[in-house]
Amino acid sequence: MSTAFQNKSVIVTGAGSGVGRALSLELASRGATVYVTALTREEAEQVAREIQTNGHTAIAVKVDVTMNEELKMIISKVVAEQGQLDFMINNAGLLYCGEFFDMEEEFLDKLIQVNLTAVTIGSLYAYRQMIKQGHGQILNISSMGGFVPAATMAVYAGTKHGVLGFTNTLATEAKEFGIHVQAACMGNIESNLLENAEDVHAGVNKFGSILPKPYPTVKAAKTIVDGIEKKKHPIFTPFYAAVVWRLVRFFPGLLFKGSTDTMRKYRDLMNEK
Repeated sequence: MSTAFQNKSVIVTGAGSGVGRALSLELASRGATVYVTALTREEAEQVAREIQTNGHTAIAVKVDVTMNEELKMIISKVVAEQGQLDFMINNAGLLYCGEFFDMEEEFLDKLIQVNLTAVTIGSLYAYRQMIKQGHGQILNISSMGGFVPAATMAVYAGTKHGVLGFTNTLATEAKEFGIHVQAACMGNIESNLLENAEDVHAGVNKFGSILPKPYPTVKAAKTIVDGIEKKKHPIFTPFYAAVVWRLVRFFPGLLFKGSTDTMRKYRDLMNEK
């Protein structure tokens, strides 16, 4: 059995549910000491208790990723308690689904802050610590929306493009320091991201009907953790994400047409009585 995560310290942001929760459970099952962070202490503690009930190690910490001081705090806490930070997983995210012109400016700012700014700031603080140590890994959660047009999710896609571009470049800067930086690009995964999406017209439930069938979160988490261990970049899940990655490079017009068709289907759904 691999010991890549045995007695290693890991921070997972946005770990109260969905992919973050599944990643925390999977990492803990492989021997990691997981710092489960969420926007509320209750969410973090629920996941940490689940891990502990399974006989593994987890610490619950309330972290609002939009607060730089709280990101600094969690990294300082891990280093003080574990001696080093081995893995930083920037997973927290928000989604808006609908017409771009309907977005409230306040939520637009918040989405960018959570999905992009917090990822770069979290990476910055972790990177500085890992340079001191001489090792470490950073995983940033992107999406298929990070390399294809994603109709109804324009700002979300913009942030995920940003995450992927940032990660690609930081990976080249970090290599000389012995630090590995990776991104995971996911398709439609079972989680509460879509059902909790901000949607002015409450059409997200209808929209879900034209998306691919959600892929099991547990399987996605296993693929991502396997990819972290193998230092793969990018990590794709489900399998079709890798197929689309290749298609977009050779047939970009095909993906543009597909996104245009998706927008038309969304508008048709919204116009249904």
